[in-house]
Amino acid sequence: MKTTAKLQALLQSGQTLLDLRTLGALLGVKPASARVLATRLVKQGMLERVRQGLYLYIGASVFPFDIANAILQPSYVSFESALNRWGVIAQVPATVTSAADRSRRFVVRGTEFLYRR
Repeated sequence: MKTTAKLQALLQSGQTLLDLRTLGALLGVKPASARVLATRLVKQGMLERVRQGLYLYIGASVFPFDIANAILQPSYVSFESALNRWGVIAQVPATVTSAADRSRRFVVRGTEFLYRR
């Protein structure tokens, strides 16, 4: 199957965030082949690498909380981000803050994702 046909199959799946296991399952390839295919799609400008083993469609609109939950697992959106989302506080945080088992920081598409222990 050609790369463009594979990308069409991915777009029809409705998933915007893909890990290598999901990518391989959707395309019917082994994980090693999925890694190579993902690298090629990144070079062609069709996918964006979020972190190792996690990819996002270029141009896809994804809710930041979905990205936050996918980047580092186990984690959950919390603190100021959740309070603002549900209207408890009026301040709009510049960062998506999550609780996790370790503290980390990532920047994806200009949005900072902060994980606090």
